[in-house]
Amino acid sequence: MAMHPTALSKADRLKLLLAEGFFPSQLPPCFTSHNLAEKYSKVVSRWDKLKPNRCVEDTECERYSVARVGHGRRPISIPNPVSQFYLSRFISNNWGNIYRHLQKSRISLSKPQFKRDIGRAISITAASEIAEQKLLRSAGARFALVTDISQFFPSLYTHAIPWALHGKSVSKDKRNRKNPKYYGNTLDELARACQNAQTIGIPIGPDTSHIISEILGVAIDLEIKKRLKKWPRGLRHVDDFYLFFDTEAEAVKGLASVTSSLQEFELRHNILKTRIIPVQLLNEDSWTHGIGAFEFSYDVAGQRKDIHRYFDLLFDAEKKNSDENVVLYGLRKLQTQIIKRPNWPIFQAYLFRCILQYPNTIQDVATIVATYIEHNFPVKNFRAQWANILNGLIQQYAHVEGHSEVAWLLWLSNLLDVRLAKESVGALEKIHSSVCILLGLHLEKRGLLQRKLKRSSLGDYRDSKALYKSSWLLTYEGARQGWLPEVASLVKNDQYFGPMLNEGIGFFSETGNVAPIFQLKREHDSISHPFNDEYFDDDEDISNYFDFSDIAENYLNSRRRSISHSRDDEDEERDNTVQIDISSLWDDIPL
Repeated sequence: MAMHPTALSKADRLKLLLAEGFFPSQLPPCFTSHNLAEKYSKVVSRWDKLKPNRCVEDTECERYSVARVGHGRRPISIPNPVSQFYLSRFISNNWGNIYRHLQKSRISLSKPQFKRDIGRAISITAASEIAEQKLLRSAGARFALVTDISQFFPSLYTHAIPWALHGKSVSKDKRNRKNPKYYGNTLDELARACQNAQTIGIPIGPDTSHIISEILGVAIDLEIKKRLKKWPRGLRHVDDFYLFFDTEAEAVKGLASVTSSLQEFELRHNILKTRIIPVQLLNEDSWTHGIGAFEFSYDVAGQRKDIHRYFDLLFDAEKKNSDENVVLYGLRKLQTQIIKRPNWPIFQAYLFRCILQYPNTIQDVATIVATYIEHNFPVKNFRAQWANILNGLIQQYAHVEGHSEVAWLLWLSNLLDVRLAKESVGALEKIHSSVCILLGLHLEKRGLLQRKLKRSSLGDYRDSKALYKSSWLLTYEGARQGWLPEVASLVKNDQYFGPMLNEGIGFFSETGNVAPIFQLKREHDSISHPFNDEYFDDDEDISNYFDFSDIAENYLNSRRRSISHSRDDEDEERDNTVQIDISSLWDDIPL
């Protein structure tokens, strides 16, 4: 059931958008906007005196490139906190009107709802539920129209936002542009202010963009209904349409209606992904059934065999479905299992294979590794192997601007106390990513780089307008952390960022950690004896001792984060020499 718009207050919604809906989920957990959510009230009165309801500067987002299946990439955005604050506040204040607009569609399965404690500010129908909805809504139909909106977020015309909310003619009337009744015009203006006044595209990543895109999506749904003179059977999930018809001719007419409706808002459908097929051919994800149904033994010897069998199944399915997220799906299934300590070397060897072959799995592997370190597994006993892999991959992906890969590899280096070679530092200096450079500066502080980063190679973070350009995060956090003292006065004297600095608002936390995939229950109602760490070594089924994180696949890629305690000061002594030789990593681990 959809949450009533008044279930949360304006302040609650704003805090959620700032705390959980600001940074993209693909960033390592040391990047957090919770400080901004907690302390914005201490600076906003000063901001509003400069210009009520928006930043005096148009700002730029930072582009952050994320690995997808194969060699594909997804460009997402890190917004400027000032302009993003004003956009978030406006949406929070006008949520009642927006909510009523969103309820007008009968076919949308991506209507956002504000929710607490889910890892994001909003939720929409999980991708894992769409297959079942397609089955239910196609019942009795013979043909399916499958299509999507081409480059929905990057090509969205911001002037179409008020068109979607109020109608095109009303929105274009100059007399209505400052009328608060037609709030879509202000929403258009604030969306543009986040992207240097551009009218084409909205950033991928912030939860505000999912709300804006759904405003357009619902208007498109209504236009389709008007053209067909009735609601079609089927569904839309964000930019994907699955519509069902009795005849092929009706499906062709449906496609014409979708195409014309998109054109009303300066959008177009993706020709390459558009097809009209018999309904029985919709079963596209059958490979998930075998992987999802796989059961692991809980005794050590049986589990060891099952680990081999499972990864054989996984890699074989990937070969047959190379355009799908097979291995990533398989790793998330594994997050419902507890690996026994004697089996860790075998299991870890397969994790090595995953991150070497499938870059879009690095984030999930990092989450798994962090969990087992928390439970005292011998992960750091394999530091030499990790050092070879991390150094090799950082050098590989830094040269091709693989931001998500490099960021999570650097985060793993920090987690595992791996010292990076000079070649890795040199590669890092060439990457255009504040996220990666800040992680590198943190490693430098900890003595985990063989040489210091050359400040002259780190881009235009010293520019007088850097805080409003794509390097805002590097400039602000570099000054706040004391890593880039040469920009301290620039930040301190800025009319927006100076007050944030004075109030201790930060976007990087050295203690930020991923929430574990499983953790020991606080109370054991059904267990008569306390958990012993040695149970990880025996044949007992210990799953009842633990709570497991919810890992249901979600379009928004929710990732909960936790703040861990400070690192133990008594770190093990580190080897100062790192050899890069990936071909000879595991002499005694069967691969």
